[in-house]
Amino acid sequence: MSYVRRAGEPIYLEPFERKERLIIRDGFYFYRTRECQFIGPFETAKDAASDLNMFVEINQIEQQIHTMIC
Repeated sequence: MSYVRRAGEPIYLEPFERKERLIIRDGFYFYRTRECQFIGPFETAKDAASDLNMFVEINQIEQQIHTMIC
């Protein structure tokens, strides 16, 4: 598993496995953000995971931009 340190996490913290974010409810798939928002519904787990990956990538880019500006 690859590990990307979150902004603000101390360097000395050891990586840990984060909780599963995909959830199935009433036959549809959702994912949970760190802020405990549920995003969905998606027809398949693959669609939910794909959207989650895009969500994570966008957040990483936003963090990089924020770091460059500030």
